[in-house]
Amino acid sequence: MSEPEYVWDFGRERRRPGRVWLIVGLAVAAVAIAAALFFLFFRPGAPLEPVASASPTARASDTPSPSPSTSDSASPTPTPSPSAPVVPTPPAPVDPDLESFREKVAPVLDAAATGLGYAREEGGMSAMQDVMLVQQDAQRLTQSVAPSSISQRWSDAVNSYGQALEALRAAYERGEDAGTQDSAATAALAELNSIVGR
Repeated sequence: MSEPEYVWDFGRERRRPGRVWLIVGLAVAAVAIAAALFFLFFRPGAPLEPVASASPTARASDTPSPSPSTSDSASPTPTPSPSAPVVPTPPAPVDPDLESFREKVAPVLDAAATGLGYAREEGGMSAMQDVMLVQQDAQRLTQSVAPSSISQRWSDAVNSYGQALEALRAAYERGEDAGTQDSAATAALAELNSIVGR
């Protein structure tokens, strides 16, 4: 018997190289498209320079337009000057006359005399609270604008009066005999009445 003869068919194998070339061609085309898009959107140096040059030129063109001094001269910079004269208007505190000042501080001075009298009668912690109320009235005296003729004397006397009240309050708080401190506070109050002509 003759042995079977094997014949290999390579016809189908020869068709595959065409497909390979097709795949290679598509890959090359894809790379080319990607490269084109890259250079289109991400150009290395050429697009950035014109954009940068365009932006300064545009800014340069914008700067000359507002630069005209007419717009600056027309700007209301001098308008704040009229507002400046408005500021000096508060310095209108007119120097009060002695009589009106006396009428203004008289109720406070009278209330102080009454409060010191209550403190003298009560003594102890109740007297300390009375003196604290008198001290609050004394603060009002420091805020009163005295006439220029007695301004310095009034200021010094009010300070002395405040110190005397603080010493009197401390003496009552300690429970001590506050006779000396009471006399000093009463004398300081009398000095204030004397300055305003009472």
